Amino acid sequence: KRARAFKDIAEQYPRGLPDTREELLELPHVGPYIADATICFGYGREQAIIDANVARIYSRLLGRDFGTGHQMYRNQELRELIEADLPETEFKDFSWALLDFGAKICTARSPNCEQCFASDYCEYYQTASE
Repeated sequence: KRARAFKDIAEQYPRGLPDTREELLELPHVGPYIADATICFGYGREQAIIDANVARIYSRLLGRDFGTGHQMYRNQELRELIEADLPETEFKDFSWALLDFGAKICTARSPNCEQCFASDYCEYYQTASE
């Protein structure tokens, strides 16, 4: 399925992919996460990236519900929070760190709160440890 999607996109854009988020979102099989990751990692431009891991980190840290699935990707409040946290120069490293942190420490099923740098001020941890 993915291979077919890449083939379809490549045939549609033989000279390269569009370079704006809006144009990328118009491509078949491209959603907000892929568009954002392409802008950030592919084109090297500052762009907030939201996936389930990143949304979970912010939800737990702040004690807020940003939704799931498509709600989460389109949550403007979450996007603004992440954009405000993006460093001007090291935004790629920051984005990779968030993605990895959510995959390895702040996991969905069994978060490793004892290894988390934010335990002292994380709403999730503070509530769970009461």
